[in-house]
Amino acid sequence: MLVLVVVAGIGFFTQAEASAEITEQQEQSLLGSTQLESDSLRQWIDTQRQSVKSLSDHRGLVSEEAGEAEQR
Repeated sequence: MLVLVVVAGIGFFTQAEASAEITEQQEQSLLGSTQLESDSLRQWIDTQRQSVKSLSDHRGLVSEEAGEAEQR
């Protein structure tokens, strides 16, 4: 009976350690993926801002109302 309790105790301890390690690895993997997604999104937003700025500076895209306001 004592052997069974010792073996069960070692089994539970080993399972808990393995579970904690796997959880830590998964959290690190998720954190890395999230950081990559964040960087990608930041780069996309910067590109979109540059495109909008470039388009807004283009004289051919100025609306008639804006052109009339500039002439006044």
